[in-house]
Amino acid sequence: MCLSPEVDLAAAVVTGFIAIDTIRRNRNPDATMLVLIPAIFVVHNLSSALMWWGLLGKLGSGIAHPATILYEFIAFVLWPAYIPLAIRRMETQPVRRMLILVVWLLGLVNSSWHMWRLVRGDITAIAEPHCVAFTFPAEPVLVGILYIVATCAVTLLSSHRELVIWGVVNAVAVGLISLWASYGMPSIWCWWAALTSVYLNWFIRGHARQFQNQRHSIVGIDSD
Repeated sequence: MCLSPEVDLAAAVVTGFIAIDTIRRNRNPDATMLVLIPAIFVVHNLSSALMWWGLLGKLGSGIAHPATILYEFIAFVLWPAYIPLAIRRMETQPVRRMLILVVWLLGLVNSSWHMWRLVRGDITAIAEPHCVAFTFPAEPVLVGILYIVATCAVTLLSSHRELVIWGVVNAVAVGLISLWASYGMPSIWCWWAALTSVYLNWFIRGHARQFQNQRHSIVGIDSD
């Protein structure tokens, strides 16, 4: 969500171009899950716009309600399980893969908790002046910690320096944006998603070149 439904829609369009280019440039099948993150952001932003218009009474519940469920599913259920797997798919070092697997299992615990809340209808979306707020019953502190570990801290286990940097910057940004929102300031999540997509696009461009060079080197060795 971001400022208004219209801004969400604009962010989806911008991120959509980035997502297409990121997918097109990828050369490594093991990077596919990571490559698809900008595309998921597009779906998230679109569902946010539809959800918001529904809450404002500008869109029927037949469209707005499924959009709300989709938004909540991506935000609270998908990311804690998806991001660790995306990082693990790109990892080649056995010890790191094992540690990331542990984080993924912790992420599944978080996802399962929120899926239970979602199925029960405990998560409620409320339209605010410059954002959509979500309310649900109080959660154990551990649930919030597991979410941060699965979505931000897991990148610190990667052997790719660029992903480690992304994790550190993302953790700081998420904290600052959350603090910003807690003071009733306009939400800017959609633009952070766009910036994240730009960073991932840059990473995949560089990784694709390295991956191709490695393949050419292997082919050259085999031919010798």
